[in-house]
Amino acid sequence: MNASRTQRRVGRQSGGYLWFSAGLCAIVGGFWRTFYGDPFGNDAWHTLHGIASTLWVLLLIAQSLLIGRHNRRLHETLGWSSVALVAFLLGQRADLRRRGAIGRGADLSTAATASTRAHRTWAAARR
Repeated sequence: MNASRTQRRVGRQSGGYLWFSAGLCAIVGGFWRTFYGDPFGNDAWHTLHGIASTLWVLLLIAQSLLIGRHNRRLHETLGWSSVALVAFLLGQRADLRRRGAIGRGADLSTAATASTRAHRTWAAARR
């Protein structure tokens, strides 16, 4: 693959931060009344969950900006931080479910399958 083709491909993929930023705007809008408007008005677990979830989305935005600017080392470091944060969120979700603070919802395999299908569809549409 020649350099100009690689640059075009990286340039096309580096706009992911716009999608993640739009997602963050939708999340803030959707949870404004119950979380962002008064984040410390909730119990400690829900506040921690909201902060951790927001940090995860911010990490996605930062990672897509970094890879678009060819800063792979920091991108990878933040990627591992992101994995740790997701593990924390999954553990916290299980604890909140055990306490009855949240409903059962869809299982993780269904969510992962839907996410994978959506990513493949999005990637195919961008080609």
